[in-house]
Amino acid sequence: MKTLDLVSNVPPYTRMHRMALLLLLLLISAAMVSCKKDRLEGDAATLVGTWQWLHTEAAKNHCDDESGWLFEALENATADNQYALEFLAKGKVIFTHNEGVVWRNRLVIATVEELDGLPYDQRFVLLMNNRTEDPLELWINGDSLMLHDYPKDTDQPCEERFNYFVRR
Repeated sequence: MKTLDLVSNVPPYTRMHRMALLLLLLLISAAMVSCKKDRLEGDAATLVGTWQWLHTEAAKNHCDDESGWLFEALENATADNQYALEFLAKGKVIFTHNEGVVWRNRLVIATVEELDGLPYDQRFVLLMNNRTEDPLELWINGDSLMLHDYPKDTDQPCEERFNYFVRR
């Protein structure tokens, strides 16, 4: 009985190239899987779960120390305008709009700050994909979460957007 031998008929230098290519692919795969992210453990474990967007407010005139912050309601969630954030314990966040995924990112915890109480108990700064530009800055108290600039943002001077979520 004759067996099919695919390797012995291949010149040695070609087998070495295939082995080198296989090793390179394994190294690239390992690098992609091991990208930096922080598990959401300890204080950060309170974030784990799905958070549903309720509404967005604008804080106006905050550059003028004497005027204080004036808050204005901008937009509320409706049946056909829904946003959600899902924080996974393995250190990832998924942002959706109307059930469609807008983005998925790895999270690196930059700051966890305990606050003195109401309206929020903790403040988090989370780096998405370990990038320092445009971090997720959020405040949490129980099942309420306030997120700065996501999903609604502004480029207006002296104006900020705060987005309010509730745990689903």
